[in-house]
Amino acid sequence: MNIESPKQQELTEEQKEKEEMRYRVMKLKGGMYDLAYGEKEYREELAKDGIKEKLIEKISDRDSTKELEKLELIKEGYKDKLTELWNRKAFEEHIPPIIDGLKRKNGKYSLIMIDCDDFKIINDTYGHLIGDRVLSELAGAIKKNTRSSDYVFRYGGEEFVVFFPDTDSENAFNFAERIREYIKKMDIGSGKDGERGIIINKTVSIGVFDADSLKKINNKINDDSSDKILAELSEGADRAMYVAKEIGKNKTVDYFDNRDEADRLAEEKKKKESQNNSL
Repeated sequence: MNIESPKQQELTEEQKEKEEMRYRVMKLKGGMYDLAYGEKEYREELAKDGIKEKLIEKISDRDSTKELEKLELIKEGYKDKLTELWNRKAFEEHIPPIIDGLKRKNGKYSLIMIDCDDFKIINDTYGHLIGDRVLSELAGAIKKNTRSSDYVFRYGGEEFVVFFPDTDSENAFNFAERIREYIKKMDIGSGKDGERGIIINKTVSIGVFDADSLKKINNKINDDSSDKILAELSEGADRAMYVAKEIGKNKTVDYFDNRDEADRLAEEKKKKESQNNSL
C-alpha cells in the first residue's frame, strides 16, 4: 500500500487550518479499501514525520471520512446485503493482492470454507425469512470468532470463507474449531417480533487448507499467479469441507491431512454430477 505522507514540519494553529494535507489513497484490486489496516499505517507514517498526536487525529479523521465517502460509492457491488459481509466477487478480487504481499515476505496464510449443515431443511421447515435470519446469525458468529486482521466473506448460499493472513494450518484449524463450537452452542429463535418461537440449533462443517501445505503438494506454486493460488486453496478447503459432511457433519477437516479421502470423494462427486447431467 503506497501512502503519501505530509512533509515534516512544525505547524502553527493558523497553518493547521490553511494547510491542505494530501489525502491518502488506499487501493486494492477492484477498488476496495482496507480501512482498518490503512488507518494504522497512515497514523504511523504521520508520526514518523513528526506530526503531533492531536493533529494526527484531525488529519486521519478527515481523511478517513473522505475515503469512506468514496467507499460508499463502490461497496454495493462487493457487499452481501443480507449478512453485511464481503461477497464472492470481493473475495476473488481482494485476496490475490494480499497473497502477493505475503508471497514477497514468504509469509504464511490459510483459508477455511464453512457450510451450514442441512440448511435446506431450515428453509423447507421454517421458510426463507427464518433461513435468512440463520445466515445472518452465522455471519455474526464467524465475525465474532475471528480477528480484525482476518477477512470474512459470504461465498454463496449457505457457504462462507475466511482468509487468515500470517496464520499457519494449526492456528487456522484452531480458529475453525472455535467457530464450529460457538455455532453449535447458538440458539436461533424462529419467532417474529421479538418472540423466540421454536429454537433452532445449527451446526457447520469446515474445511481448512494453508499455503505451506499447498507448497508441499506443488513446490512451484509460488511461481503461479495469486489468483491461481487462491483457486487452489479454495478447492482444497472445499474438498476438506465435503469430507466433513460425509463423516457426519459438525466437523473440521484439514485438507492436507485427509487429501486422499478428499480427492476420492471429489472424483466420485464429479462422476455423479456428470451422470446426472447426461440423463
